[in-house]
Amino acid sequence: MLKEGRCLKDKHRLLLILTAVLLSILVQSGTLGNVDTTRRLQVSRWIWANEPPVAIGDEKDFGILGRDGKYHAWYGLGQSLVMIPLDIIGTTAIHASQTLSNIDDKLGGKLREAFVAYCLASLLSVGAILVAERLLMALGFESSQSRLGALALILGTTFLHYLQDLQENNLLLLLSLTGLMLHHQWLLSDKDTHLIGGFVILGFGPMTRLTASFDLLAVVAWTCCCLYQLRSCQANWKGRLGRYLLSFSMTSLICVGLDRAYHYYRFGLYSGTYIHLMGERMRNLHKDLPSTFPFSNPFENGFWGAIITPEKSLFLFDPLVILTIYLLIKHWRAIDIQIRTLLIVGAAWLMGYIVFYASYYDWGGDSAWGDRFITTPVQITALFAVPIYLRWRRPLNLTRERPIVLLFILVTVWIQISSVFFSYNLEIIQLQHAPTKIIVLLRQINIAAWLTGNFERWKLSASVPLSYLTPGFAVFWPARNFGPRAASWLKVVWGMGLITNFAMLLWVVRVNSKLISAKTHEVAE
Repeated sequence: MLKEGRCLKDKHRLLLILTAVLLSILVQSGTLGNVDTTRRLQVSRWIWANEPPVAIGDEKDFGILGRDGKYHAWYGLGQSLVMIPLDIIGTTAIHASQTLSNIDDKLGGKLREAFVAYCLASLLSVGAILVAERLLMALGFESSQSRLGALALILGTTFLHYLQDLQENNLLLLLSLTGLMLHHQWLLSDKDTHLIGGFVILGFGPMTRLTASFDLLAVVAWTCCCLYQLRSCQANWKGRLGRYLLSFSMTSLICVGLDRAYHYYRFGLYSGTYIHLMGERMRNLHKDLPSTFPFSNPFENGFWGAIITPEKSLFLFDPLVILTIYLLIKHWRAIDIQIRTLLIVGAAWLMGYIVFYASYYDWGGDSAWGDRFITTPVQITALFAVPIYLRWRRPLNLTRERPIVLLFILVTVWIQISSVFFSYNLEIIQLQHAPTKIIVLLRQINIAAWLTGNFERWKLSASVPLSYLTPGFAVFWPARNFGPRAASWLKVVWGMGLITNFAMLLWVVRVNSKLISAKTHEVAE
């Protein structure tokens, strides 16, 4: 019986993985989605292929002159390291075929970039959905609740957008989820392998983006709180706490050491940060910039901007957070203390990001879908909306509450699907003459305009490049390089994949919903 149950779980998990991979492929634009990620890939090629650290011709707009006389990227190293093996495999495979090699040369390396994009998106989506499911199960949710919660993370948060726009966001989320899971396992098992693994994973965050130090601090704060809450059933909990804090201190020292070593290798300096150097370079290039640049934005603009502005509000771009807050308040006493603690730490985690970036000149990530600097704590908070609802819903309230919650989740999922329909730049260009400043609503208007051919009639195409008025999926672009016939066939294949993915999603939701309903009726009886 146990073997059959395990086999059934494995089948469900396999389908979840296939769904995540297919979804990642379908939403791709065929590029890395952002110039920042392209520049990080250039650093990958600098490390393993001896190319320039900054692409030739990009030095005027990007990079800082290093101690070796070359321009270096000022970004963190983490994502570049992740992309190295993918780029090596893609380059090797493409160069093994003369036809593919010629196409890649013709496209200026874009074929290799596309390979990295598809692989990176797939790995991040599979990793996130598996780790999220495992974390939820470790925190007491049933397997069906955990699978639907993990699926909601992929489909119902800005995670979906950042599968197409491959900034560091989803990588940072995966690191935080994995760190949380391993630290929770350490709490239960006291195995040093879990503790060391958790700190290694979390320590990779600041190497990716310096402010990911907040992620490390948040996980440490949650683990310490949980350790204190479990003190009554652990005779030597103070000793464990001391050992844990010592491990944290060692991790912090190693992270700082690696960051300083990379900083010195590039710029010959042990002090300062790449943000500081970037600020100096920009002030030298643009004499009109204030002396406090890049932290020259009025604090209140950035602080409230991330919370309530129509262009960047986290509640508009990740509405599942609203459902989590509502359910947390409603079921406060029933929800396990470790989950309550994590969500409270998550609120402080989010506030730390908002306060830090409030004065930053680019506080919301500028050309981005929502505020891209705060996505990790927002997405982790949103992760608990569906599992909490499924676990603590009351059978007597199903008729009244279920349609409202279901509609809210469907609207949230549609918002995320619409986020990958066009380039994130479209609404930003339109804002000056747009009928609304609410980016999410303007995206729905743009989709309606595309479906009905009314971009010009509704005055939505003024000063907008044609490429931004074309859906952002890769299948809409190959006619430029492969001809209309190949483009037509690719659209047919893409459409079939879309139908298949939709059917798989429905199957996953239906089967797991039935399992939850059966369990609910058993408890009620």
